[in-house]
Formats: sequence, structure tokens, C-alpha cells
Amino acid sequence: LATATDGTLGAGLQLPGSLAGTVCAQSFAQVGGVTYFYAARAGEATIHSYRMAADGSMTALAPRVLAGAQPGVDISALKVVTVGSETWVASLSLGADVLRLCQVGTDGTLGPPAMIGVPQGLGLANPAAIETVTMDGLTYLVAAASGSSSVSVIELAPGGAMRVADHVVDTLDTRFQGVQA
Repeated sequence: LATATDGTLGAGLQLPGSLAGTVCAQSFAQVGGVTYFYAARAGEATIHSYRMAADGSMTALAPRVLAGAQPGVDISALKVVTVGSETWVASLSLGADVLRLCQVGTDGTLGPPAMIGVPQGLGLANPAAIETVTMDGLTYLVAAASGSSSVSVIELAPGGAMRVADHVVDTLDTRFQGVQA
């Protein structure tokens, strides 16, 4: 956004070929020396994929539709994670209360999602933030959910297999009620 001399905000800048609308989550990946941009916007459960050129211009790739139209924000967070030689995009869904995982292809496009969440017995409500941790050669996704006041630790194995390593719900001893980014 440009700022006028009187301090008001001017019109926003739209990069050539970039995603229009309200972006609610975004992440970048490097695959084979090429930079890819992944983003989700309000009102839909779709991850949009772009190849970025050295001059900053973006070329749209095939989007990955995860569910139908959603009111408000559905995808609350995106995180790129690498396991061995595989690159994945993890996303959190407020509408479905799940963590979805899509493999990044050599051309930057996203494969079909695997998911773990309420339908699979993991008690997430309104997942809001995700981070990655690598420890002792293992990769974990740590998901914070504000609605369930929980933190879930999910082991990510090669091939995209997910296993719940731990799931903690807030108590008077932990004090992370309503956790979010």
C-alpha cells in the first residue's frame, strides 16, 4: 500500500499474475532451484499455486481444491515442510477441523491431500497455527487449535504418513487456552 502525504493509505499493489482477493494464508517452497508461492484466500478451501520468476512475476499453476466454497476463512495456515527429498504443503482447515497434507510435485503443483483431524479421531477445533520441528531425524507438525485449546504433535514420515505423537488440551496447569499464532 502506498501512503499519501496526509497519512491515508492508497491503493494496494497487485503483482502481475498474482492472486487477487483477501489472502488468509501463504507459504513459499524451493523445489529444484525454483521458487513456488502457495496461498489461500477467504471464501474458499483452495490452495492456489504459482511459479515465481526472478523478476517477481508469477505464473499460475493448477489450484488444489480441497472442499467447496466456505464462508469466511477456511484455510487458516499453510506451512511448507521437507521430509527427506519430499516437499509437502500442510494446511489447516477451520471448516473441516483437519490438517491436510499435499505433496509438492517437481513442477510445483500439489498432489491430492491426505488429512488427519476430527474425522480421524483427532480432537481439533478451529486449528489456527502450524509449525515444523525436526528432532532425532524425525519431522513433526505442531498444530495449535484455538477452539479446542489444544496442541497436537503429528509425526510426518516419508511418503506423507501422519501419526499423532501427542495431543494436549489446556488445563489450569498448562495455560494456553485459545492458542493461536
